[in-house]
Amino acid sequence: MHCGRCGTQNDDNARFCSECGADLSPVNPAAVPVQPVQPVQPIQPATAVVPIAPTHINKNNVLCCVGFYGALASIVLLGTTAPIFFVISIIGLIQSKKKKELGRGLAIAGIIITSVLMFVYITGIIAGLIKRDY
Repeated sequence: MHCGRCGTQNDDNARFCSECGADLSPVNPAAVPVQPVQPVQPIQPATAVVPIAPTHINKNNVLCCVGFYGALASIVLLGTTAPIFFVISIIGLIQSKKKKELGRGLAIAGIIITSVLMFVYITGIIAGLIKRDY
């Protein structure tokens, strides 16, 4: 006997469908038309979609790099360009935090190097001025 709800073939003496549990006893066999039911096709699982991570997260901020390497160049230039690269390093540090980019360590190193160079440069100028007074 076929189940009227899901179409599963059941034992002729069964009272309930073995698949869906529907009542198989006919109310009035002449009044209930039996229509063949197509078997249910299994649903194929969907393939997983892997999101692609944004590429901007893993790159260094340009101003952080410029500030650091400029600070190193300021050592060779006797600290004359230190104030410029000090400002560039600070701007790079702020931008890297906002954009969540790498390079904050380079910016901090650039700030430290240029700060020391400016201190030494200004101290040397002051010492030279004081020495001339004698």
